[in-house]
Amino acid sequence: MVQCDRFRYSAPAERLTLQIGNEEGGSRVLDAAMRLERHDVDRPALGRIIGAYPMMTMTVSAGINRQAFARWRAGVSFVPHPERTRPADPGSGGRFLSSR
Repeated sequence: MVQCDRFRYSAPAERLTLQIGNEEGGSRVLDAAMRLERHDVDRPALGRIIGAYPMMTMTVSAGINRQAFARWRAGVSFVPHPERTRPADPGSGGRFLSSR
């Protein structure tokens, strides 16, 4: 049972085509294709996506907060990003400023 996989794809542009094939003994076992179209991700589009999949959004947010709580409870200290070493200015709400 020797199988051979074949992957074909176009260069990313306004459209992207992906084809996956699997052959065994000279005959096709699997043949799948997907055609994708580029869309801008702007603020309204992102809002529509989040609104269309609210449970997925809440699940990801809950998972991030669960991991943060577990690390806090384990006593892991916060380590700031190395590029953000300057102290925050009073009007930034406590955020670090980029050193660039």
